Amino acid sequence: MSVNYKERVRKARKLMESEGLDCLHILGGTNQTYFAGWSSYPWGWPYWLSPLVIPLDGDASFILTEMHKEIYLSGKEKRWVTDVRTYFDGDREKAFNQLKTLLKEKKLDKATIGVENSMAFGDYEVLREVAPEAKIKNAQTLIDTLRQVKDEQEIQWLRKSAEIGDIYFKAAADYYREGRTIGEVQLEIAKAVFNAGPDGVSIPTESKSRIIRKGDVFNLEAMYPVHGYSVDVDRDIFIGPPTDRERKMWQVIVDTYRKIEAMVRPGVTCHELDTTCRTLMREGLKGIIPNYTQPWKVGHGVGLGPGHEAPRLEQGNMTKLVPGMVFSIDPGLFIEKYDPIFGYSVPLHVERAMLVTKRACEALEKYTIELVQV
Repeated sequence: MSVNYKERVRKARKLMESEGLDCLHILGGTNQTYFAGWSSYPWGWPYWLSPLVIPLDGDASFILTEMHKEIYLSGKEKRWVTDVRTYFDGDREKAFNQLKTLLKEKKLDKATIGVENSMAFGDYEVLREVAPEAKIKNAQTLIDTLRQVKDEQEIQWLRKSAEIGDIYFKAAADYYREGRTIGEVQLEIAKAVFNAGPDGVSIPTESKSRIIRKGDVFNLEAMYPVHGYSVDVDRDIFIGPPTDRERKMWQVIVDTYRKIEAMVRPGVTCHELDTTCRTLMREGLKGIIPNYTQPWKVGHGVGLGPGHEAPRLEQGNMTKLVPGMVFSIDPGLFIEKYDPIFGYSVPLHVERAMLVTKRACEALEKYTIELVQV
């Protein structure tokens, strides 16, 4: 199975037409990867001027440094964007002229150009200088609309990332033990995850010599990318018996999660999921934490982003769920214990990745949501 990038561009152009956009100006990062299958380094101007320009009609084009062009063309995959215009690092005049000439050739120098929310101010200034008569418009909603519904290949990669999350959680339950150091546990977990085949494995080194003690609670977060795609899933692990308060809190979180999962189906809004979660958490915890308000949104989309992308499951977002969306559901709270790995109060939460299906949803990651004590 391969990604049909030209189909993504076709869908983008359909939305561009309805939004009155003549082209998209996409910079280095996950959006560039989404459309081109590759991304330049994401730091932008003045480090690099590296836009992917997708016109409403005609061929897409890259402006790249000679170095980036070499990296781009030497990749294993066949590149579908073949119009690549280059300059050498430090040659400001040629870099600007390449973009100016490209926009003029395609009759975009006085057009409406769609850009991302994440566009650096330096890149905005370049665009203003080379095309002063162009209208610059925020196209993030258009991009989010495309990216928040995954195709079959994207779902396959996210399934694999979720499976690696299961392996991570199981390894954590196997290796976290009172008396061991955090460092040796993290190494054992990393070996198990590495063998599962993610793009890469990072090992937290904070407090690596710290001895694991009875009463500790550790937040477990698994975000292991597969071809750049990763879910964002979390659990907690208790070293020794939890307190009665912690046990009650965990049960409220589990009950809330199950009720929110049961709501997930096409047509339900992100707003409904978030507000229902907040109500359930507040009611469930009223005998433990009066007037509790969950401090984060109930969930967020996952995919190419470094954890969060559309759809955002938050108050006021009236986006309706549709089949193909993949997002986390994440009810929880902070407790008054310090997490030596993350360096802040321990969040107790169940975070799972859900795929919206034609009639309901499917949990991509299967590890237990019951309290885990070792």
